[in-house]
Amino acid sequence: MAAAQGCTADAFVIVGFTLNDPDVSAQPHGDLWYSPTCRAMWADFNVPEASTLISAQLWTQPEYGGMNQLAASSNLSEGNWTSSMVDWQQSVKFCGSHKGTDPDMDLPSGGYNACTAWR
Repeated sequence: MAAAQGCTADAFVIVGFTLNDPDVSAQPHGDLWYSPTCRAMWADFNVPEASTLISAQLWTQPEYGGMNQLAASSNLSEGNWTSSMVDWQQSVKFCGSHKGTDPDMDLPSGGYNACTAWR
């Protein structure tokens, strides 16, 4: 993980998203982090209140194109998840979804799913 490898000192959030969950007061939130020192990116997902099962997925794509690859994923109903780190030289996208929606935003979902743009 990033903290164990000394990557959090200069790390910053590149982009984040918040899911819509009308059943809780504190909404699930995800952030995509970058560390210049470690030249790595990772996802951090927080589900502050018990909710329906929520999926978090970190996707990568090779620097010069190619197939998308699922680098890390988790399903949780409450708590925090931090993904493994991925090389910053590839494209990275972070998605979250719940209530059975497609995490990649192919269909409108009322905010039940969200993805960052490819970075």
